[in-house]
Amino acid sequence: MSQRGALRQRDAKPIVTEFHQWLLEQHERELPKSKLRAAIAYMTNRWQSFACYLDHGAIPIDNNRTEAALKYAVLGRKAWLFFGNSQGGETAATFFTLTKSCNRHHVDPFAYLRDVYTRLPTTPASDLPSLLPDRWIDEHPQHRLQERADEARQRADRKRARRAQRRVPAATPR
Repeated sequence: MSQRGALRQRDAKPIVTEFHQWLLEQHERELPKSKLRAAIAYMTNRWQSFACYLDHGAIPIDNNRTEAALKYAVLGRKAWLFFGNSQGGETAATFFTLTKSCNRHHVDPFAYLRDVYTRLPTTPASDLPSLLPDRWIDEHPQHRLQERADEARQRADRKRARRAQRRVPAATPR
């Protein structure tokens, strides 16, 4: 088990288990048509999916990255309502996915798409995974957006420092 997984088992699991028990108790106390009961039922019905992060350190506790990636699709939904036909919508979704994947891996999307579109017609299907942005950048490090990578690393360092600060027990007053 990873260090993060071990920390979650030690620190978070007892709290999450206690919270789950509290939810079950509250569910029984609420009236059947209560909105709070419906919200509790929603959470308890998805409890196994929610709690799996406790056993696997690689699973993030939240889905903020996914939400942030989807933000642009949601904002553009009305503007992109019509793509001509269903094939156009599928093509646009694929294009959108590739460019967001480029952003996530700090790849210059223009250089990536230019290279991939020229290689695609002659690439066998078995080699297509090597054209995904996270693998493509290994062969083309000159197209890494270093500033974005540095910014992401700095954000991660600040986040780690804040978490470490929260874990330091407060000094007890005398």
